[in-house]
Amino acid sequence: MTAIQEILVKIKDMKLKVFIIILLVIISCKKDEEETKIEFNGTLKNSISLGGSLNEVLFAITKTVDNGFVACGSYQSTNNAAFLMSKGESDYFIVKYDSDFNLMWAKNYGGTSTEIAKSIIQTNDGNYVVAGYTLSSDLDVDANNGQKDFWILKLDVSGNIVWKKNYGFSGQDEAFSIIQTNDGGFFTCGYLDVTASGGDGNDNARAAKHGIGDYWAVKLDAQGNFEWRRYFGGSNNDRATSAIQTNNGDFIITGSADSDDFDITNSKGNDDIWLIKISATGTLIWEKSFGGSQIEDSFKVIPTNDGNYFVLGSTISSDKDISQDLGGKDIWLLKIDNNGNLIWEKSFGGNQFDIASSIIQLQDGNYMISGHTRSDDKYTIKGQNDILLIKIDNNGNEIWSDTFGGSKIDNANDLIETHKQTIVVVGQTQSDDFDITSFNGFTDALIIEIE
Repeated sequence: MTAIQEILVKIKDMKLKVFIIILLVIISCKKDEEETKIEFNGTLKNSISLGGSLNEVLFAITKTVDNGFVACGSYQSTNNAAFLMSKGESDYFIVKYDSDFNLMWAKNYGGTSTEIAKSIIQTNDGNYVVAGYTLSSDLDVDANNGQKDFWILKLDVSGNIVWKKNYGFSGQDEAFSIIQTNDGGFFTCGYLDVTASGGDGNDNARAAKHGIGDYWAVKLDAQGNFEWRRYFGGSNNDRATSAIQTNNGDFIITGSADSDDFDITNSKGNDDIWLIKISATGTLIWEKSFGGSQIEDSFKVIPTNDGNYFVLGSTISSDKDISQDLGGKDIWLLKIDNNGNLIWEKSFGGNQFDIASSIIQLQDGNYMISGHTRSDDKYTIKGQNDILLIKIDNNGNEIWSDTFGGSKIDNANDLIETHKQTIVVVGQTQSDDFDITSFNGFTDALIIEIE
C-alpha cells in the first residue's frame, strides 16, 4: 500500500476523501501535459515528402482540436495509385495527420482542369473549410463562371464534401485566404479580375470600374451563401492575400498593390504592401500603403499580444519606409496600430534572396516567421534554396534562426506550433538529401517538424 493510499484509508470524512482524489487526478493530468511538451532547440524531428512523379505542394496548415493538423495545396501526379491519382491537371490536395505525425487520410478534389487550394481552417463544428480556385466545371466542380473561380469546399472530419461553392465572373478570380467570422459565417478574400467582370463584383450594383484586378472581399453565411461582396483597389493589379477579423467585427486585409489611384491614395513605388480596414458590412474605413520605390509584397497579417498587428512581407527597396536594405530581397516585418499607422519596421535576411511566407504567435508569447533563403552570408545554406525559420520577440528582435532543406530547392509556405511546442512547416521540395529523407517526383509536398 502506498503512502497516499494509507492516508486515504485513515480519512473518515467521505467529502474530504473525494476532494483529495480529484485533486490528485488534476495534478497527475497537469504533470502528464507538461511532460508532453518539449523544450524547443531547433532540431529536425520529422520530415515527410508526399506525391508522385509530377508537382505537389502544400500551401497552408492549421491545427486541429485533436492536437493534429490538416494541410492543403495541390496535387498533379497520376503514377502513385497507392496514394492518390489526380483527376485533372491539378487537384485540391488535403492531408490530415494526428498528434503523433501519423497520416489519418489524404484526399484530392477537382475536375479535369486545374484546382489549387491556398487556405484551410477548422470550423467551429469541427469540420473544415478550404479556399482556392478552380478552372473546371465537371467531376467535383458543379459549374464555372468563366476561367478561374473562387472555389470553397466544406469537408467533414473524414474529408467528405459537405458543400461546395464557386464564385466569380468570366476572368481570373482567385481566393487566397478564408477565415470563420464571429457570426459563424465565413470571410474570403483574393483577386477579382475587374476588367473581365466589367465592374461587377460589388453586390448587385455595378461600381466604378477600376482596372486589371482588385482585392475582392466576400462575406458568406455558414452555408457558403453570399451575404455581401466588395472590391477595392486601383487601375492596375492589386491582390489580397490575408485577412483577420477584429474584436468589433471589422476586417483588416493585406496584400500587394500596383495601383496609385481610385481607393489607393498614397502609393510609394511600383508594388506596395497595401493594408485596408473595412467594416463588418464591407465599407472602407481606412487604407495605407507601405514600401519603397521598388517592389514590396505581403503575405500575412496577425494580431499581436499588445493590441496591434504584424504585417509580414518582402521588399527589394532601400528607401522611403524601408530603413535597412540587407541585399537582394529581404523579409520585411511591419508593426501597425489599430488605425493603420506604422509603429516600426524591420528587415531580416542576408545578401541574396530572402522571402517571407507566414508568421504565428507562439505559446511563450514570441513569434515565428517562416520563409526561404539563398543568403549564405547570414545562414548555413545546404542547397539552392533553403527553408528559413526566424524566432522574434514582440519588438522584432531576433531570438533564433535556422535553415532546413537539401541540396536543391526547398520552400516553406506556412507553419503552426503544436501542443508539444514543436513547429510544423509545410511547403515544397526538390531535394532528396540532408534534411529531406525521401523524394517521389519532380517536386514533392513537404512537411517537416522542428523541436
